[in-house]
Amino acid sequence: MLIAFVLLLGVLQYEESAKENSNVLKAFYAAFEGPYHVGNREYMDVAKQAESDQSYEALPKRLRKAYRQLDEYVYKFYDDIDDIVIPKDDFRMVLEYYRADHPQAFWLSSAYRYQYDEKTDNLSRATLFFTYEDPESKSSRSYTQRRVEEMCRELDEAADRILEGITEEMSEYEKVLYLHDYLAENVAYDASSPNQHDAYGALVEKKAVCDGYALGMQYLLLKAGMDCRIVYGDDREDNAEHHAWNVVRVDGEYYHLDVTWDVPPAGTTQPIYANFLVSTEEIKKRHIIFSPISGADDGEESIYPPVPDCTDDSLSYYQNMGLYVSDLTDESIAAILLKANAALISGDKQVQFQFASQTDLQEFIREARENVPRVARGFPYSCDQYQTEIVTCVEDNILILQYDYS
Repeated sequence: MLIAFVLLLGVLQYEESAKENSNVLKAFYAAFEGPYHVGNREYMDVAKQAESDQSYEALPKRLRKAYRQLDEYVYKFYDDIDDIVIPKDDFRMVLEYYRADHPQAFWLSSAYRYQYDEKTDNLSRATLFFTYEDPESKSSRSYTQRRVEEMCRELDEAADRILEGITEEMSEYEKVLYLHDYLAENVAYDASSPNQHDAYGALVEKKAVCDGYALGMQYLLLKAGMDCRIVYGDDREDNAEHHAWNVVRVDGEYYHLDVTWDVPPAGTTQPIYANFLVSTEEIKKRHIIFSPISGADDGEESIYPPVPDCTDDSLSYYQNMGLYVSDLTDESIAAILLKANAALISGDKQVQFQFASQTDLQEFIREARENVPRVARGFPYSCDQYQTEIVTCVEDNILILQYDYS
């Protein structure tokens, strides 16, 4: 070994290219690192799918090397990091930015352990967790590399089957609408699934919670060639929990998209659209956004990646479809009844309306139930051929007229 070291020093004395010197050093270090160092491991048998570089591009340049190093550890399924040298408090930021770009990497937990140099405050070692939580025991269980490889293939195959419903003729709006409806109708909100927080749970097991829906949507839209990002925040309600949803780019503009809050209400089988392609102003009525807004005056560096400010509301579903009631007047009531009866004649299962105010929504329902003339004359009341059920989502001012033809 001493002879080899002397020979190596001799080689380094030649004025060779930096690249050649680098290769020699790597070979030398590898001899001491042994087979279990990440540099000597093979990548998993996983075809990388649905990656984004949006968060990477937003990451401070001083942390981008660490991001690229982290990618090697994740896809070589190696959890013991010993060569990422950054301030210890920045590692979580790198980890969250990386996770936001890689919805496929379901095995990478946001949890980690670390050691640091007290003199420099730099990370000296970190341990990643390739784990999931067992819903019965509430304890963490570790993935195996072989199982991850199998699950990645299952995830990709499930996504391809779903994307078969998208055609070349569909607009970007129609693609997003199709995927929104697919996830809302086919994925159960289920906090008992071991993969409830990731794309695998949403697309393969069809059980997920908010971040599972969001990562599933991101995975699908990235595979479909569209720009889709994940947003982190809280719900604006008592005992609010952390929440996640998407920002998606449609025809050059960015919009918020929250499938979780659009799942079919109790007693119905079709999703609502209160959170479909809405503005930042609108989504803030329901959520607190943790992710910094790009270009906003109050934007600041965060452990979560920034998202674009969504200022356009022209694709809001109810306004776009002529189902938005801005004011309760004789004319707007006539328009509601016209669309309600047209849906009935067409054999539709339901028709939805969104009211600008809860007061107007409640007034319309009162008039329908009490046979007030301006509603009663055209309201599709039940008969021997069909039954009309009124369903409301009061928090979103939505009225659903549901028809049963049995």
